[in-house]
Parts: sequence; C-alpha cells; structure tokens
Amino acid sequence: MELLVPHRSSVGHRVYGRADRFRVAAILQAKRAGMGLEDIREILTAATPAKRNAVLHRQRDQLIERIAAAQSALALVDSGLNCEHGDLAMCPRFQSVLAERVDSRSAAGDVAGD
Repeated sequence: MELLVPHRSSVGHRVYGRADRFRVAAILQAKRAGMGLEDIREILTAATPAKRNAVLHRQRDQLIERIAAAQSALALVDSGLNCEHGDLAMCPRFQSVLAERVDSRSAAGDVAGD
C-alpha cells in the first residue's frame, strides 16, 4: 500500500526523517478518525488538491454522522445515570432522550404492539 516509504541507510536500515514522522502521525490520526487505509493513501498521495479534498469531504461527512451518533449515545447514558426510577424505561428524562426515535418509529409502525 506504500503509505510510508522510508529511506534506507547504506547498510539497509530504515531511516525515518522528520517528514516521515509527520506522515506516521497523519496515518495514525486518520485511522483514529475512522478512515480506511485506502482513503488514507489517497489523501496522502492524491495527484491534485481536488482529488484529496473529495476524499476529505466524504470523510468529514461520515465523521460528522459518527459524532452525532456518539453524542446521542452519550445523552442516553447520561440520562440513565441521572435517573432514580426503578424502571429506567419509565424515567421522564430517559424517555425525553428517546422520544424522537420512539415517535418516528411509532408513526412508521415499527414498534411492536402498535
């Protein structure tokens, strides 16, 4: 995949320069952001800024979706942590976090018993 191609010393050892270290940092950060190796390769080796930006825009959109899902999950966990009801599903705060999902599924007939 050739994401990183370090120089070789006269005896064949890999030699990593400053640019290589930045490339490694970029690869690791991109992986933590959820990017696949093929997209990372494309970002680092794109022939034009437009090609690189196309990948970055797509990745940005996907990252925004993952962040929104994580924030929603965190809100659900926080509401559960703050609930003092015996039955979590009956907690008003917990229900308020789930209300939009329940209401949209009820309207679509997706909830059992509707």
